[in-house]
Amino acid sequence: MVCVFAVVFAFAGSASAVLREHRVHFAPSPSETATGYTLHLGVSPGIYGYSVDIGAPPVTSGEIVYAVDLEDTLDFYVAISAYDASGLRSTPSNELLVAAAPPPPPPPAPDPDPTPVPDPTPDPDPTPAPDPTPDPDPTPAPDPTPAPDPTSRIDGSQLGLSVATDGRLHVLLTSGRSALLTVDSLAAAGDVRVARCDLDDDGDSDLVLGFGPGSGGQLSLVHLEDGVVASLDALVAGSEAYRAEDGQTHPACGDVDGDGRAEILVGFGPSASATLQAFDDRATGYAALRARGVVDGFLLVPRPTKVKRYGAATIPALGDIDGDRRDELVVGFDRAGIREISILDDARAGFASHPNVTNGDAVVQVARRGQIDSGGGGTFPALGDWDGDGRDEIAVGFGPRSGGWIVFLEDALAGPYERNAGFLRAPSGRADYRARDGETRPSFGDLDGDGRAELVVGFGPGADHELEVFDDFVTAGDAIREGGIGFATGAPGEVRVPSAEAAP
Repeated sequence: MVCVFAVVFAFAGSASAVLREHRVHFAPSPSETATGYTLHLGVSPGIYGYSVDIGAPPVTSGEIVYAVDLEDTLDFYVAISAYDASGLRSTPSNELLVAAAPPPPPPPAPDPDPTPVPDPTPDPDPTPAPDPTPDPDPTPAPDPTPAPDPTSRIDGSQLGLSVATDGRLHVLLTSGRSALLTVDSLAAAGDVRVARCDLDDDGDSDLVLGFGPGSGGQLSLVHLEDGVVASLDALVAGSEAYRAEDGQTHPACGDVDGDGRAEILVGFGPSASATLQAFDDRATGYAALRARGVVDGFLLVPRPTKVKRYGAATIPALGDIDGDRRDELVVGFDRAGIREISILDDARAGFASHPNVTNGDAVVQVARRGQIDSGGGGTFPALGDWDGDGRDEIAVGFGPRSGGWIVFLEDALAGPYERNAGFLRAPSGRADYRARDGETRPSFGDLDGDGRAELVVGFGPGADHELEVFDDFVTAGDAIREGGIGFATGAPGEVRVPSAEAAP
């Protein structure tokens, strides 16, 4: 069988006004029988009117790069397939959009030639002039109409992503506007998992996108510079057997080893037995992370007894809870009835149970059975500096039928993480949603630049495509129980994924 692989596009920087050179980056097919590749192009999603047999270009550093010239006034949808010697062809890879270049502004109109002034006619004897009539007050010029914001630029604080059924991903801004980010056919199912960090150490927050079951373990890396997409990359995670059986991924990213560069950790579905895969930073080519407790890039997470027996998807999140400038690892578990998370130290400590966890096995129950049902599944952690003290707090969302609750754990210096320690609980979502569905997905980000993270909460499909935004702890405090600072409501059919971030 010929297998499918990930494909990404990058600009080559050509200055041509008609043709622009692009480079297709893709991983070689893992199928031993693959003998070549076909590049598919179209001007509509999923419809390819033009195909190019590109043969078998050489593999360099684990990827194949192929250059192609495309007219820059059209949107092109691009995919790759592999074929073997018998002519058997794989299904196309994930589809990406190569957007048309914006048209250049029109040149300014030249100034007209001045009208020649006629020779003056001599004045007759002057008649005495009447007293001058004063000029009326000038009418003030109207304020200029501001030019519309370009939809291709991210120029404000971000609440999260909007996912459309055609695979288009838009960034949602606090202004209510959205900006097209990219297109990925894997996103068309609406099941996108988002992590943010600075992957390339350029000061801009980049995106790591995971996808749901059936996505073959693929992750998309979206590199941003000055508010625009600079390049795309891809990773494939999980064993070959897992990618074929399930393939869903739950990414997190952050600096777990203190070298100033972001690593990527990936959680998997229930069949992966609570293992995570750890990739080192971009400078290493995302090689397997080397640390105590990590074997060939994989680590086993301490987990509740119910997860040991029945399995669960693992939901990693990263943040510095103890102020040591290395990100610790917090893991949630997507299974019905689970109210526990695991809190682990950083890579330098070998991802051992964090010393602030009193029971020693990293597992902390954050709610009692009567407090939060979570009958529909699981715990979903997020980390951020909610109070501005330089150390991250932990927010935990829950699965369906959990009443819209969020649980908060203070940073590690505030006290030990003990079972049922009376953690702060607060409701989110509208009252009818809390009664009907109630699942919650939290995210932290400093939306207003005051040095304290705001909380953005996403909901399940019954929430009318909404995100809810809460101010930081210092400003809001108990006001979080009174409904926060408002809802951002989307259109029917739209999936909104929380992923808060300050303006670039």
